[in-house]
Amino acid sequence: MSQTCLTLAYVSRPMHVPDMSYTSTHLDADAISQTWLKFAIT
Repeated sequence: MSQTCLTLAYVSRPMHVPDMSYTSTHLDADAISQTWLKFAIT
């Protein structure tokens, strides 16, 4: 499960963004993974 979220975060991350944008994208991916966890629990 967690590996799937990591894969999604990596794939959805644009390759051309600078490091600062990568940080915000990583936060978005974390929020998405939490949403996935809610669905998994439900």
